Parts: sequence; C-alpha cells; structure tokens
Amino acid sequence: DYTNAVMTYLLDQQEYFSDWQGFFEYILVGGAKPGFFNGHQSFFEVDQTSGLMKVNSGKLKLNHAYHGGNAKLFEALTGYTGDEILYVGDHIFGDIKSSKDLFNWRTALVLDELEHEITMLEKQQPLLEKINKLFMEKEKLDEEYQTIRSLIGANYRKSKAALLKSQDELYQELAIQNADLEKKAANVLKILTEKYLTAKKLTKERQQSFHPVWGEMMKTGYERSRLAAQVEDYACIYTSRVSNFRFYNPNKEFLSHYDYLPHEQTLKKK
Repeated sequence: DYTNAVMTYLLDQQEYFSDWQGFFEYILVGGAKPGFFNGHQSFFEVDQTSGLMKVNSGKLKLNHAYHGGNAKLFEALTGYTGDEILYVGDHIFGDIKSSKDLFNWRTALVLDELEHEITMLEKQQPLLEKINKLFMEKEKLDEEYQTIRSLIGANYRKSKAALLKSQDELYQELAIQNADLEKKAANVLKILTEKYLTAKKLTKERQQSFHPVWGEMMKTGYERSRLAAQVEDYACIYTSRVSNFRFYNPNKEFLSHYDYLPHEQTLKKK
C-alpha cells in the first residue's frame, strides 16, 4: 500500500502513462536486500486489488507486481542477464557492489548530495586555483631546497678530502660556501613551510565549506575519498537523481574521460 501510494503520487497522471505501472515491465517489491542478491527466496505474485499474494510459477508477467524473489531467479525468469540489466540504487554496498560483484549488472548510483557538491565546487573554484598555485610554488621551492642540500653534502665530502690532504685553503673556501648555502637553505625552507601551512589552512577551510565535519564527499584533501574509490570501482555511472537520465536517449552510450596517470600529466600539458 505504501509503495502504491508513493508511486501514484510521483507518476500517475503524467503525460506518458495513465498510471505508474505503465512505466515498468516488471514490478518487484520487498526484495529484502542484500538477501535479494545472495538468497533463494521465491517470487510472490501480488494481487493489486486485494493485496493478497500467491507463489509465482512460470515466467514473470509484464506489468504485474511481485514480492520478494532473488536476482538469480529474476535472470532465469526474464531471460535478461549480466550487462543487459541496469540496476539503479542509492547504497554503495546494498545496491551497487552486490549487483556488480555477484551478477555483473550495469550499475547507476544515485548520490543526491552531488547537487550541493557541484554548487560548492563552482563557488570554491577560485580558492582551489589559489591552493593549486601555492602547491606548485611549494614544489619548486622544495626542488630548490633539495638542490642546495645536495650542494652542501657534496661540499662537505670535498672538505673532508681537503682536510685529509692538508689543503687548508680549499677547506676554508668550502666552509665559507657551505655557510652561505646553509643560510640560503634556511631561508628557502622558511618560505616553503609558510607556503605549505597556508595551503593546508586554505584546503581545510575549503573542505569545511562543503561539510563542517566530513568535508568534500569525493575528496580527502587532494586525494579521492574512500567513497570516491568505491564509486569508481563499482558504479558504471552516477548521478544526483534518476530523473537526470530523461535528458538522454535510452540508447545513449556514456563514456568516461580519458584517465590520466601521474606520469601522463606532463604530456597532457605539452
């Protein structure tokens, strides 16, 4: 009754069909996930007038409602298998991971928080560019610092050899060079640390603008969040709401962007 009331409210009297049942070939309720994917319960045909149920026998009928069942039996009774089926769900483990791992179904994950995230991403883009610039400057300073430290190390080894050979003049010259290099290294390290702390502070502020506790949904600092990694592994596609698909032809083929690895980023910039 609850399902019927909700679906009637959402879909009845739409321009396509007179009642919500017309939107679906098969209507399945009470699947009891995760049991639907790893269980063996039977389908029960539901009389939509009386609400009474009887054990289903034979193929599933079009436009009929069924209670319970399991995924393996659904494939057997409908003839659809594997990537012929698109499973849409809003739970990464209860819906997406189970249907992908156990049956290799196509999966669409609904993340309604995305609408807020996208709005915030656009709003925080200038701050992100500022943070990226700070990290690029930090990277150059870090290379400069490491170069200076390498020179200091090389001079130190030369000065030890000069001392053993009683080359006092060379020893003194190297000592003066290293003193200057140490000052330069300290100055670079100071600026580098300031850049890093500023970037870290701005990154935290940016994360808290998405959510005061959890931060950005798909990122932890500069890295993918645990959720983002799971979405990438198990969801064929994700969106903020199912109705977004209405903007596309049912035969639309969605292709992901080329996935650049770290060593390819330089080639991309060239």
